[in-house]
Amino acid sequence: MFKATFAKPVREPPADLGKGYCQSTPESSPGHAGGRKSTPTGLIPCRIRVTTWAGPTKTRIEKSIVNPRNEENAMFEPVIGFCRGMFSAGSPGQKQELRKLKRIRRTAKALRALPRPDVAAKSTEPFILVATFRSTIGLGQSARRLATALRQAGHVVYTIDVTELFGLAAVVPWTSTPPPEGSGGTLVICVQPPTLHRILRARGTADFVGRRWVGYWWWELETLPDSWREIASQVDELWCSSRFVYNCFARSIPGKPIRLVPLTIEAPEPSSRSLAGFGLPDRKFTALSVFDLRSHATRKNPEGMIAAFRKAFGARSDVLYVLKVAGAEKHPQHLTQLRNEIAQSPNILVLEEALSNADLFALMKQVSIILSLHRSEGLGMVLAEAALLGTPSIATGWSGVLDFLDSDCAALVGYQLVPVERLDNLRAPSGSLWAEPDIAEAARWLQRLEANDTLRRRLGERAQERARVLFSQGHFEEQFTAMPSF
Repeated sequence: MFKATFAKPVREPPADLGKGYCQSTPESSPGHAGGRKSTPTGLIPCRIRVTTWAGPTKTRIEKSIVNPRNEENAMFEPVIGFCRGMFSAGSPGQKQELRKLKRIRRTAKALRALPRPDVAAKSTEPFILVATFRSTIGLGQSARRLATALRQAGHVVYTIDVTELFGLAAVVPWTSTPPPEGSGGTLVICVQPPTLHRILRARGTADFVGRRWVGYWWWELETLPDSWREIASQVDELWCSSRFVYNCFARSIPGKPIRLVPLTIEAPEPSSRSLAGFGLPDRKFTALSVFDLRSHATRKNPEGMIAAFRKAFGARSDVLYVLKVAGAEKHPQHLTQLRNEIAQSPNILVLEEALSNADLFALMKQVSIILSLHRSEGLGMVLAEAALLGTPSIATGWSGVLDFLDSDCAALVGYQLVPVERLDNLRAPSGSLWAEPDIAEAARWLQRLEANDTLRRRLGERAQERARVLFSQGHFEEQFTAMPSF
C-alpha cells in the first residue's frame, strides 16, 4: 500500500542530494516498539523509501513503498523515478496518479501470467471488440465504426459492451453479440490501457485466454506515457487510425507490429432543426467550436479560440461565436472558467444542451465555420465530420488533422511547438511537446472568411470531396486487405 509522509519545510536539501534518492531498508513496525521483528535486508518483505525536495520552500517529501516479494524489487525502479517526477512537480493529483500506476503494473503482470497460444496456431478471425459501444465518447464512437467497417468488409465480428462497467451513460443504441464460449480469434481492445484493469476485475481473464490481442488505442501527444508501455508491450499488435498516433506508438514501442487502420465515417445526416431552434440569434457570420470537457480541456484550448475571436471582431454585434461543450457535469470547474471568460462578450455563447448526432450535425452544417485551435488531436473527429458536411474549418495545422486537411481545403493556422506541462490534472509524459497556435493568424483567418463567402464555400467543397474518399468503406477495405498477415 502506498503511503506518503510530508515533513516540515526545511531551508535547503542536503548538499549531496539531487532530485531524490532512495533507501532500501528492512520492514518493521513504526518506532520498532512492540512490533514484529525486523526482517534482514535482502529477504522479504522489503521497504523502499523515496525522498524528494519540492516547491519553493524545499519541502521534504518521503515516499514509502512496500514490496511484498523480493524477486520483484527491480520493478520498483520505474516507480521511484515516477515518484520523483510527480513529487518534484508538486501535483495535487499525486496520490491518484500513484494508484493508477500501481493498477497498471498489476494489470500488466496479470496479462503476462496468462497462457498464450502458439503463433502457428493463432487464428485471425473472429474479431472480438471490447469497447464502450453505447457511450457517446470518442472511444466508443471509433469502436462502433471499426466494428461496422469490419462487418461490411465480410469479417466475422463479435462485440462486448463495457459502457456501464466504466460508469458511462448507455445512450447510444447498440446490440452486442458476445463470442461463443471457447472461440479463438483476435481480441481487439478498444479501451485505453490505464482502464483495462476494470475489465479484468469485473469479467476476469476469460476474454483474453486463447486469443491474439490487438490494442486499438488513441493518444494525442507525440510521446507515449511510460505506464502505457507496460500494457502495450503485452499485446501482439497495435492498430491506429491516424498517422500521428501511428508515429507515436512506433517511436515509443520499437519493434511492435503496428497497422494503420483507416477510420470509416458515414455521411452525416443532419436534422431539420434551425439555428433559431437552438436558441441562437441570426447573425451575418457564426463560428462554432465543439469539444468535450472530459477530453482534456487544456488540449482543446478554448481560451485561445475565445482570444482569437475577440481579436478578430471585438464586440461586433453582427457576428457570433458558439462554444458547444459536453461533459460539463464531470468538470463543472471548466465550465465556470469558460463562463467567466466570456462574461463581458455578448457575441460569445456557451451551448450546454445534450444533442443527438442529427441535431449536432444540423448545428455544424448551418454555421459559417468550425474553429479548432487545438494544441493536439489524435484525429479530430469534429473536424472530420465538418469536412463531410462541407463546412469550412479554421484549425491548428498540426497532429492528426493533417490526415485529411491541408492548405488547399482548410484555413490552417501556424504554431510553435512548446513543452506540455500538464493535461488538466494529469502530468504529461516527460519531453512531450504540442502546438501553441498563432492567435493573431487565427484572427486574420476569421476576418478573411467572414468577408469572403466564396472562399468559405470553396474550402468546404474541397474538404468534403477529400473526406468522402478518405473516410469511405472502400478506402478502409483497400487498406485493411493490403495489411500483411499477422
